[in-house]
Amino acid sequence: LFSSAAGVFGNPGQANYAAANTFLDALAAHRRAQGLPATSLAWGLWAESSDMTGGLEDTDRARLARAGAEGLTTEHALGLLDLAPALPDALLVPIDLDLAALRRQAAAGALPPLYSSLVKAPTRQDTTSLRERLAGLDEADAKETLLEVIRQHVAVVLGHAAETVEAETGFAELGFDSLTAVELRNRLGGATGLRLPATLIFDNPTPAALAKYLAAELAGATATPEAARPEGPKSTPDSLDSIPVIYERLHAAGMSDKAWELLTIVAELRETFDSPEDLVDPPELVRLARGDADPAIICFTAPVALVGAGANSYSRFAANFRGVRDVWGIYPPGFATGQPLASSVEALIAVQAQAVLRQYSKGEDFVLLGTSSGGWFAHEVAHHLEREGVVPKGVVLVDTYTPKAAAGGTTGKILQVMNEGIFERQSTYGVMDGTRLTAMNAYQRLFGTTWEPTEITAPTLLVRALEHYVPDGTEAPDNPRSEWQATWDFPHTAIDVPGNHWTMMESEAPSTAAAVDAWIRGL
Repeated sequence: LFSSAAGVFGNPGQANYAAANTFLDALAAHRRAQGLPATSLAWGLWAESSDMTGGLEDTDRARLARAGAEGLTTEHALGLLDLAPALPDALLVPIDLDLAALRRQAAAGALPPLYSSLVKAPTRQDTTSLRERLAGLDEADAKETLLEVIRQHVAVVLGHAAETVEAETGFAELGFDSLTAVELRNRLGGATGLRLPATLIFDNPTPAALAKYLAAELAGATATPEAARPEGPKSTPDSLDSIPVIYERLHAAGMSDKAWELLTIVAELRETFDSPEDLVDPPELVRLARGDADPAIICFTAPVALVGAGANSYSRFAANFRGVRDVWGIYPPGFATGQPLASSVEALIAVQAQAVLRQYSKGEDFVLLGTSSGGWFAHEVAHHLEREGVVPKGVVLVDTYTPKAAAGGTTGKILQVMNEGIFERQSTYGVMDGTRLTAMNAYQRLFGTTWEPTEITAPTLLVRALEHYVPDGTEAPDNPRSEWQATWDFPHTAIDVPGNHWTMMESEAPSTAAAVDAWIRGL
């Protein structure tokens, strides 16, 4: 039986695949118990690319290597296959392990228990020792100590040297994705003894910001032990952890309208702001790539419940511009824990426009880009800036529909169908929580009911998907492209790229980036 090591070790984002392979392992054990022959081989990674592993990117392979799993050569793998039937075990794990990598994990206190007999783990300092080190320090020194701890864990997760991790460099630019963000969160939780939120890296997008957050959390934990904290009512619905569960169950039961009504009710209870001046901590641009070419690209995150790390939906897209041109991401306020929502389109756009101007205040060229409903933000920020005499070099709309088309019409409730895709992608972009879901609801309602795009001066590119997106398990309708492809009401250049509404910024991101770059160079 050809199984996978994913069933033995577990693999983030592959629970269904792991379970399927564990079934094969159990089948081999069941047959052996009946006196019948069976051997399940839970294979590790093979070095030679195949249909299953062809989609692995360099970052995926680097993560596996840091975890101690090297690729088996075909010759080595076939040798293990020949050896397997002669062994008495029902389950064997043919995998090429890098013991040096395992020792590094052990030194960092992160060795998986299944490897514990292979390398000797040093004695770990417990979380009390870190708190004792911080107890005698002033605020500045405590933050510096925490920053060094963060650097060390970032170095282990990404394979960087700790001294190369700069305090103000964004986690997105360092190369974090949803899986490495979870790994860093778990490591820091173990080091500090704190229960850290799933959105930790999203809410604190640089090592310096994260050190500040951890210092405040540790100070609070020291001042008031968790067991002694009063339960008391919460001031926002952010802590209502049941919202995502109920929302997903309603969708699964075919009650999408009820699920949306639930989010609407809770979203209306959230705190709002009326102008940029009302925000204590307004969102800033988060660097995703660095380069010398002009203009820079500023990416606006769509108001969906999977946004993270400032703009982790753009990580694959931005990777194609590293060493070429600056790429920045910005997420709308209200998606991070504790942030209020904008009460109007005008308040939201003003905040995002100010973030752009803070970074580009001396007349530098930049292009505004938005994917899906994020294109609404890019277009409206361009309109806002033009009124102030600042004209972007261009605006790029990646598979963006007007709100009217997204809600219905000939395109057939595009927005509702696209929102179904978030369930399929939680393992890629991050788990949905009540904060993100209610923010998604609030902004999609805000734009869907009160906003109409206005013609702008900046040249506009509409990047359209060549494939019709449908949720998993749904058959794609045989409709002509004119009935489902994105359209825009104002003058623009339209180009088609491989992929569907989601994959054009995922597996097909290199093609999308190349098309956008070619258009920018031709401006």
